[in-house]
Amino acid sequence: MILDHLEVRNVRNVRNLELRLSPSTNFITGPNGAGKTTLLETIHLLVRGRSFRSGGLNSLVTFGEQELLVTAKGSHEGHSMRIGLRKTRDTKVRMRINESDVRQVSQIAATIPLQTFLPDLPDLVFGSPSGRRQWLDWCVFHTDNNYLRTLRKYQRVLRQRNAALRNQSTDLRGWTIQLADHADTVTRVREKIFSDVNECFVEVLAQLAPNIRIKLDYVRGWDDSDLLEGLEKDRQYELKYGVTRLGPHRSDVQVRMLDLASGRDAGAAARILSRGQGKAVASAMKLAQVEHLKSRSVPSVVLIDDFASEFDDEYGSRFFGTLLRTGSQVVATTTQESDIIKLGRNIADAQPLILRIQNGRLAGT
Repeated sequence: MILDHLEVRNVRNVRNLELRLSPSTNFITGPNGAGKTTLLETIHLLVRGRSFRSGGLNSLVTFGEQELLVTAKGSHEGHSMRIGLRKTRDTKVRMRINESDVRQVSQIAATIPLQTFLPDLPDLVFGSPSGRRQWLDWCVFHTDNNYLRTLRKYQRVLRQRNAALRNQSTDLRGWTIQLADHADTVTRVREKIFSDVNECFVEVLAQLAPNIRIKLDYVRGWDDSDLLEGLEKDRQYELKYGVTRLGPHRSDVQVRMLDLASGRDAGAAARILSRGQGKAVASAMKLAQVEHLKSRSVPSVVLIDDFASEFDDEYGSRFFGTLLRTGSQVVATTTQESDIIKLGRNIADAQPLILRIQNGRLAGT
């Protein structure tokens, strides 16, 4: 779904705001505290049911108000669509698609592949495996319609097996067999999508940072050829601590540095790259997903917070040039309009829409 119109009521310092968005590139400008990041936050909230900042949903409601409302209109697969989210201080979130209530956030998320470039971007390289699992699962979710159901089945069996371990239940063998079966399905789908995305990653990284060579490897979460065999070997540890250590829930996407000249493995990228270089690699990983979905005629919506502080002029130009070639809808914030001018020819063809925000209100276009 590409967003045409956004309406925000009582989210932080944005009390009443309506925006029409370009299907291509949108820059939100204004001074610090104007509400720029809050507008990105509202889109994230609408699509994923949560903020990308810390704190509960009640903290998003404007001080002195009792509820927030975010709605958007757009087009999805050639049809008009309206989605909305309402939250009061005393009730749970209510979400709707075309005037019908939806029970799960995933129903909205499936219609809008939402990609974010936020200050924590380098954590994709330097952080824990869980972030890289989420990175891969995001793309698999938007590629395979059955994947979320498959992953949830695996997670449900994993919880049951952990409970059986803690209770030393006689049902443990049955849960173990089910776990291995679902693990095989999850892993096969992940490996297929990872292979496709990895090809895009190599091309994107060469455009963004030609002086860096990286090898991505999907590590499935167990060493033995057969998961059942591995679980049997690990049984004593499992019974002692009551937790399953092997399986897709322990998988990782390893980021390895390659020597630029020889192509040989030089070690874990997290130990070698600077934070700026790590940001470039993480950007390439996310843009590779966007490019992969584009190849399947699925457009993404990309949120970028304060892009000028994240990218220097040269890298920023390469980044936006690469991003805009994916045909994504981009919503980016910056404090200075001069930062947009520096992007020059890389955004000229996109005819960007500039939205100026002051004190949570639209100042002009």
